[in-house]
Amino acid sequence: MKRKIFVGIIIISVFIGTAFGGGYKSRWYMPKLNSAYMQIHDALIGEDIYVGASLGFGSFLKIEPNIYTYQFYPQWHTYGGVLQLKYRPMKKFAGNWIIWAGGMSDNIDLTQVDSIGAGLNATTYSRFMPTFGFGGEVDSVPFFCRGCGYYFTGRFLLGDFIPIYREFDNLNSASPETLSTVIIGDIEVQSPFGSVSALRHLRMRHWFGDDYWRFAYSSPYCCGGILRGTVGWESNYLGFADIEVKIKPFQVGYIIVSTGVKIPTDASLWMWKTGIEFRPSSSKSVSHTGKIPDVEILAPKVRSPYE
Repeated sequence: MKRKIFVGIIIISVFIGTAFGGGYKSRWYMPKLNSAYMQIHDALIGEDIYVGASLGFGSFLKIEPNIYTYQFYPQWHTYGGVLQLKYRPMKKFAGNWIIWAGGMSDNIDLTQVDSIGAGLNATTYSRFMPTFGFGGEVDSVPFFCRGCGYYFTGRFLLGDFIPIYREFDNLNSASPETLSTVIIGDIEVQSPFGSVSALRHLRMRHWFGDDYWRFAYSSPYCCGGILRGTVGWESNYLGFADIEVKIKPFQVGYIIVSTGVKIPTDASLWMWKTGIEFRPSSSKSVSHTGKIPDVEILAPKVRSPYE
């Protein structure tokens, strides 16, 4: 319950900030909301919640906080967050340098567990795992032909490259966990016929969920520009499918409601996803594209290094 109240406070605060901050021209010292979102991933073995936003400071700096929590009731609780800074060195070219830093805190409560493994006690164990890195991206750069609606988005991130050993407190481990270098490459091509994307996530330790590919296709918005579908494939999954509904209930911006499912190769990893995203109307104006086609919403997208 406390977690849900906390998430609700964040969402309400973002919407209030939008209502009072969406109508002025952004200055370097006054943030302008580009987007805000919340996603819930429900699986048979736990639940993930992501909350994030993108704030612009003038034309050259974006700050994108992301809060994450994972719950495997009642023993395992994970809380984390990442702060990304994006600096755009050239006004006429949509390229950004990226720096991120953050971490995750794991808490395991064994006080109510009847059968405890060897070497463990009926207590609470915790640890903190930092994350950090840098990279670059280009965002919705027009290509192929002038004015025909083709855009390229890509990014490359490198992080956690300095080994830092971490282990649970009060636990004498012969092999504590260490950070492992992560490499993320992500590209997307948008066109009047929809968009295709590919994501490569690689950690050098090669644990489950650390080393995967993802490919996806998203259709253009249809039915009056309000509905879009996505299908794709990801490592360790047979496939996934999402549906997005774009709503404009008031003048200050759009609300995007999404739902989807991921079909795993292991039945215990079934996952359902629901989410809501808000994008102010002013975020439709992107200086490097001139005008925005109806086929896509090219507002800045919040992307987490945890992907």
